[in-house]
Amino acid sequence: MGMFQKTRIRLVTLNSIIMLFVLISLGLTIYFYTEYRLYVELDNTLIQTAENQQSDQFEDFSNKSTGEREEVRRNILLLWDPNQQLLAKAPEEAFNMMGIEQFKASLSSEGVKTLAIQDHFYRVLTVSVKKAGLPESLKSASVLQVIQNIEPERNMLNSLFLVLLMGGLVGVGVSLLMGCFLAQKALVPIKNSWHKQQTFVANASHELRTPLTVVQANLELLYRHPEKTIEEESEKISFALNEAKRMTKLVAELLTLARSGSVEPEFSFKYFTFDIMLNEVVEQFRWLAQSKNIELSVSADEKINVMGDPDRLRQLLVILLDNAVKYTPVDGKINVLCRQQRQRVEIIIEDTGIGITEEDLPYIFDRFFRADKSRTRSESGSGLGLSIAKWIIEGHSGIIRAESKPGQGTKLYFQVPLKQKTL
Repeated sequence: MGMFQKTRIRLVTLNSIIMLFVLISLGLTIYFYTEYRLYVELDNTLIQTAENQQSDQFEDFSNKSTGEREEVRRNILLLWDPNQQLLAKAPEEAFNMMGIEQFKASLSSEGVKTLAIQDHFYRVLTVSVKKAGLPESLKSASVLQVIQNIEPERNMLNSLFLVLLMGGLVGVGVSLLMGCFLAQKALVPIKNSWHKQQTFVANASHELRTPLTVVQANLELLYRHPEKTIEEESEKISFALNEAKRMTKLVAELLTLARSGSVEPEFSFKYFTFDIMLNEVVEQFRWLAQSKNIELSVSADEKINVMGDPDRLRQLLVILLDNAVKYTPVDGKINVLCRQQRQRVEIIIEDTGIGITEEDLPYIFDRFFRADKSRTRSESGSGLGLSIAKWIIEGHSGIIRAESKPGQGTKLYFQVPLKQKTL
């Protein structure tokens, strides 16, 4: 669980970093765009005021009445001569000499800039004065400064910054909570896969260890008595040989299941006659059924042409019939029905065997699952057969299900399409 905890922490950290980056980027974009738009509007106002003053021949400076125009009340105008001496200002009460001297320092370059004067911030436009049409009192004017206090704009930007900062902190908190929740959800399938893998490895190790132990034990017994003949030790050799065969079968099944998780296709589709193959497989099991006095019958429609993998479908039928014969007691019955249903072939294998409990039925297609764990290994098999059967059916875009009641037998039902959509 420590590994999953570390993974969860990494996922939460990664999600939080990404969310923090997004929030910072969004907040900075909003802040700087708002600042840009505010200053653009301010600068346009300053430029328009300067143009109006020059077109009106600076009448706001020559007119000493108290009824200044609206733009003068909002802006401060300073008019300078070539020697950087102040000729006039409007309104008259604007700034003291100390403040005016600080504006004087910005006369060296034209354009718009922001200045901090006496604990206040101002947007300042400096432009050259056109000589044509100037009144006599202002003939020596050379530079005009249009100034506007930007404290309201800066206060609004500061408020916006605080709002964005608080929103970012809240967003980070929410992202942490959401990250924990999403990481937990994301780890659920990983945990399930990990547990399945651990169970699979443990079961596979157990299944392989048992026949290896039997083989080793019998070989050690043979080694202790080298003077005995093969006929005398035939029982031990038979035990070792049977376990070796069982281990070979188990390894083959494990390899088949390992291929089921591969991204490469494991099926070779082609047309073949399904009912002929079904009859062949049933005949292979007839002698085994007769040895237990089991009545094995088959009823199949003729000339059912199926596009599929004949080897895999044959393997599927062998698995299902092997289970049916294995779990059907002496004097039992096994019925195999095959029929064509529209664009699908339907197969039903019904036996009168020991049956499966309702609790175990949903798990019979899981790997290494055995419904009756009290049965011997030779009777119950490896528990991989039905898992392989399900994989084969799913590889053919088919469906498989089982119906069973303890003591009354089992009915296995599957369908595969006559044609594969991938071809």
